[in-house]
Amino acid sequence: MLLGLLILLFLAAGQLLILYHPPVPTDKLEEKPQTLPGVSEAPGTPPPLAAPNAPPLEQPPAPPGKEVGTSEITPPKTAISPPTEKEHPLAPLEEERKYGLLVGTFPDFPSAEKMLDKVRKQGKQGFIRSTPGKKNGSQVFAGPFSSRREAYVAAISLKNKLHLETTIIPVSK
Repeated sequence: MLLGLLILLFLAAGQLLILYHPPVPTDKLEEKPQTLPGVSEAPGTPPPLAAPNAPPLEQPPAPPGKEVGTSEITPPKTAISPPTEKEHPLAPLEEERKYGLLVGTFPDFPSAEKMLDKVRKQGKQGFIRSTPGKKNGSQVFAGPFSSRREAYVAAISLKNKLHLETTIIPVSK
């Protein structure tokens, strides 16, 4: 029992030595410029610049109710803490797949705009894209839709109302 108390006292004294480092007085230190042996200063050269004096390190004030020199052992904070109830981990970044309905391909932009207006009058979102692989030409799409099923329902609606044949295509918009 006595041996256990001695070990505990020894460990506590070691913790105090580790936690408390007295400040080093800096007012007695002198800065002397050093010269290389065998090298003299050339006339007209300015003397070497002295390093700025750093303020002495001070201990932070003790919180109210605590005395200076007493220590409370606290576990170190980790860089990454587990999520709390209010925090939710983010899902992995995966591009959500969207679908569009290719309504038509047109040789010029004004014709594509007219078709896009017809699609929007039916309550559908839409966009125009330049035709891939061709210098001129525009493609009109309805959408984007979050699922293939949603795109299919919109395709049936456009076929019934505007008599349009459409193609469901994955899009990145």
